[in-house]
Amino acid sequence: MKTFLHPDIEQALDDKQIEKTLEFMKVITAVDELKSDQIFFNPNPRTNVELYNNQVDLIWCSNKEKIIQLHYGLKYSLANKNYILYGLIGRALIEHAAVLRYFVVEKIQPAFVKIKERKKITRSDFEKLMGEVHKLLRGTRFDWEAFETKNFEKLKNEKHETRLQSVHVNDSLRSWQKEFTSVHWIYNWFCDFVHPNLGSTLLLQKRFPHTRQIAFGGSEGEEFGIKLIKMTWVGIIQVAIAFGYYQNRLSELRMTDDTVIEQ
Repeated sequence: MKTFLHPDIEQALDDKQIEKTLEFMKVITAVDELKSDQIFFNPNPRTNVELYNNQVDLIWCSNKEKIIQLHYGLKYSLANKNYILYGLIGRALIEHAAVLRYFVVEKIQPAFVKIKERKKITRSDFEKLMGEVHKLLRGTRFDWEAFETKNFEKLKNEKHETRLQSVHVNDSLRSWQKEFTSVHWIYNWFCDFVHPNLGSTLLLQKRFPHTRQIAFGGSEGEEFGIKLIKMTWVGIIQVAIAFGYYQNRLSELRMTDDTVIEQ
């Protein structure tokens, strides 16, 4: 089966990495085939259960669109040897997967253990649960309200005070590291690929092993970016598969209509 990889990159990968690439292609196809209607925000839910489910549906649908665009960004970067784009998309994918996992596993799922057992949830627990759902959907560290109202003086402040602070990605990564031990250093690696640091420089470096020279630009020489892709690609595939897994877990966390919210 033909892959989407640039021939130079495909030639550099071993059989196991090609096998993982084919697995990634199946994931892309599966996401594309997911049927979902356009989800609208419901400003006037009839019940609290309807309010909660609408928020979960909005998170699910927006994440599906993000997954599709991130996957296709990866495909484009590897088909065209755009190494900087590979770093940017890879880092974004890790962050999105880590934060989604954090909320699903650490914040939302625990509440559902009680709901499944009792078919009801206390008002206090429901409000805490809604707070986590709101934070996942709307959490931010940028003052969008000031932006929308053109309050640019307020935006000049180095620290933006927002009503719903997003979770820090490092907190999400520390949580995930208990299961995916290498995720934090893979993330640090990709951060260096996108910052104006040595990592992003190495992505574009050309090497001449016989003369021990290095260069930038031109078409001659071994592209060190291909070596870095060879070292990181399977890790990014693991992240992409995990993102899809936690997306599916999220879809299982809707409340049934007969769930009782105790006063």
